[in-house]
Amino acid sequence: MSLEVIPFYSFLLLVVVLIAKIIALRKKGIQPGSGNGEKNKAKYLLFPVFFLVFLIWLFEIIRPAFHLSFVLLPAFLSDFLVETKALPITGAIFLLLGLISFSITLNDFGTSLRFGLDKQNQGLLVTTGIFSRSRNPFFLSLDFYFLGVALILPSAFHVAFTLAAIVGTHFFILKEERFLTEKYQREYLEYTKKVRRYF
Repeated sequence: MSLEVIPFYSFLLLVVVLIAKIIALRKKGIQPGSGNGEKNKAKYLLFPVFFLVFLIWLFEIIRPAFHLSFVLLPAFLSDFLVETKALPITGAIFLLLGLISFSITLNDFGTSLRFGLDKQNQGLLVTTGIFSRSRNPFFLSLDFYFLGVALILPSAFHVAFTLAAIVGTHFFILKEERFLTEKYQREYLEYTKKVRRYF
């Protein structure tokens, strides 16, 4: 089996694991999504762009898995920049590391998993398990995953997408840290002294 099929099937696994966690939380009466209803014009303007880019990324991992000849992107974006055996193997390791840490993170979140920064819908601050090693294992696991995809499918598009995802995630983490400091105050500040942002 070619390593080029791994990104698509691992993405399916990632989605299934996440949906299973969300369903388990909802069965316990916990709403993991943000329901604060805040109106943010920038979010509504940028969301269609992000969604379109994500759909292109999704197609670009589906294409090699099913050997599709149809191409959305020009060759300079979709053709591989390098062709070596070591790169996809390294990518598969990063991708596997991302999936494993993603699964561990969802488990260690317990009932505190929330999406969005909603002051009205927050769980307890989680500082044990994988969170005793990294303050942001959820985002770190996604960074590993996207890096793995970019190494397995080393096109200019995947490299650019991964860099944008890592930078975007970092800025979101900074925003989340301000939110958590306001929400949990001293408890969170003490936690930041013991555990690093990433490793």
